[in-house]
Amino acid sequence: MDTLRGIEFAEGVEELEKDLPTLKKYYGVAAKAMREYFNALVKEDFTEEQALEIVIAHGYSPESSSIGKYEGSTRVPDDEYEDPGEDEQD
Repeated sequence: MDTLRGIEFAEGVEELEKDLPTLKKYYGVAAKAMREYFNALVKEDFTEEQALEIVIAHGYSPESSSIGKYEGSTRVPDDEYEDPGEDEQD
């Protein structure tokens, strides 16, 4: 590792160490949110296996999914989604 990359790495480690308490808190909250989402899916008659697959795909909420896009709370399939910020080119 060259000197510059070594310095950048060391600075990155220092930043991570400084942020560690916040990250631990975030991970705890995210884990609780995932568990609540899982429990809600099971309560709505999904099997535990189905609920687990959904949580794996979505994270802790449908809006955090990388599968498709959302408008409000409705999933729009990728092939039907139009980004409102995209300029149309004819």
